[in-house]
Amino acid sequence: MNLPTPVGTLTAKGTTIVNLRAATEVLGRPLEHLACFMAWQVPSPLPNTRTSVVIYPAYVSISAPLSHEGPRQLLVAYIENCVRCPACKGLSRGLDGICTQCGTQTPDPVPPEVRSQVAEVLDD
Repeated sequence: MNLPTPVGTLTAKGTTIVNLRAATEVLGRPLEHLACFMAWQVPSPLPNTRTSVVIYPAYVSISAPLSHEGPRQLLVAYIENCVRCPACKGLSRGLDGICTQCGTQTPDPVPPEVRSQVAEVLDD
């Protein structure tokens, strides 16, 4: 699988990441699901707040600073936790949790309440 490498840039408000949309297209997954995973996995830099993720047409903005390797590490963690089947190890787990290769069903690890931490902006 030839995934584009996500590239993050630190900003005053957190991190801007490009190439995530292209990576999710290769994976056959919606960018919104990856954004929810990111909101769930990345701790907020501020106490008593949650990390938010905003999806723009050309990039994704996350309200937390990430290291240079952070975007790539998040994508790898997403693949391991949400795409790879824990039974057959294939990259064939659907959004419904059912592996298309072996039929094993596993629940989505991303809690549904995280969806409120993700927003989409349709134009820059």
